[in-house]
Amino acid sequence: MSLKFRQEIDEADKHYLEPICKMAVNDACNLTNPRPASWQELLRICEEVW
Repeated sequence: MSLKFRQEIDEADKHYLEPICKMAVNDACNLTNPRPASWQELLRICEEVW
């Protein structure tokens, strides 16, 4: 199991993280979460584990 996204996602594909995070805010897991995250927060999490 990889510990960092960069082990799974090529640097050239990193630009896809923002649109993915923008779509993820509409996911049922986020919508029903007691503390839903904004797409910016999701992107920040992705960048932290990059």
